[in-house]
Amino acid sequence: MASPAMVLFAPSIALWIGAQSWRRKRLKRAVGDLPTKLRRLLGPEPDYLPPEGGAASPEMADYAKLHRKTGRVANAVGLLACLWLLFVAYLALQGHALP
Repeated sequence: MASPAMVLFAPSIALWIGAQSWRRKRLKRAVGDLPTKLRRLLGPEPDYLPPEGGAASPEMADYAKLHRKTGRVANAVGLLACLWLLFVAYLALQGHALP
């Protein structure tokens, strides 16, 4: 049986893991759509970092934009997960929800 602490911690863990998984899937799908020549310019899996110093083609510029956008979304969801953990810690310190 799950303790009240685990029930409260679980949403933040699920949010963080879900955001990372969502980003990896989006990037992997986008990398699969790139031509092989451009794919070789990217960093290793799972980050697939775009090359430094700008993009040489419109496809790489679109990929770099997607990479930044998914990073911002994943960071925002991670921040939401951290805020939830702070709220759970506040509840624990107040003695309201945790044993």
